[in-house]
Amino acid sequence: MSQSLNNIKRRINTINSTRKITNAMKLVSNVKARKFSRENDVFSVYFSGMNDLFNNFLYIDKHSSEPSLMCDYMESDSSKGRLILLVTSSLGLCGGYNNDVLKFYSKEFKKEDTILFIGTKGYQTLKKDGDLHMILDYIHLNDKLIKSNLELLVKEIQSEFLLKKYSSIEIVHAYPVNSLINQVEMTKLLPLDIKVNEENNYSPIIYNDKKELLDELIHEYLLALVYKSLTEASVSENNARRNAMDNADKNAKEIVEKLQLEYNKERQSNITQEITEVVAGSKGVGGN
Repeated sequence: MSQSLNNIKRRINTINSTRKITNAMKLVSNVKARKFSRENDVFSVYFSGMNDLFNNFLYIDKHSSEPSLMCDYMESDSSKGRLILLVTSSLGLCGGYNNDVLKFYSKEFKKEDTILFIGTKGYQTLKKDGDLHMILDYIHLNDKLIKSNLELLVKEIQSEFLLKKYSSIEIVHAYPVNSLINQVEMTKLLPLDIKVNEENNYSPIIYNDKKELLDELIHEYLLALVYKSLTEASVSENNARRNAMDNADKNAKEIVEKLQLEYNKERQSNITQEITEVVAGSKGVGGN
């Protein structure tokens, strides 16, 4: 076999080996995307109920347009910068997922803002900016969503907001429009952005300490909102990685087909040349 054929065969084997990896990653990402998608679908029902309960609790008097239970979480100091929770991935090979999040962030960011990184890719890209105020305590939070870790994060942002360290606290994350398309949004966590729930025309009856119950509801509401955002981000990330690996596999398949055609042509050319040399040699022997 000629050197040219050996080189083509080697390239085909290398690409096929790579395809095995991309296929495996595509399958793993697909399983993860479905898992997080199921969790998000179930949790969305819970969050919707929590949101209604929270609204009903605040607007006890349905005939008033103002909340009947005011609290410090509804007030902000506009002179302070914001705290932005920036959710990116900690793993690569997910197409334009992180670029889309960072592009959205760059349009919203102001120099007085502080960034709390969730996911290492955002930090690796933005750490070159020496003037950036950064918090890295929760950078690995989305590697494995554990409630105890989420509790720590939510308690910290509640405490920081009550100390009036920030004018508002937002979370920037991707969410899936469908399995092929992701979009990025900024969701406000604090101050509380509550809308009157007009579906029910009754007011709840509250026993015991209303303030204590309100504090507990606020914590659970914020915990649910952060978890919902991180779950949506996980669905988006794994959808993006699955689609990127699928595209890589298709491109690799096309390259292998072209190389195989080139290999066959080269092999056919070598066979033809060998036959020509044999025929020419036999004629030479017959002439003698």
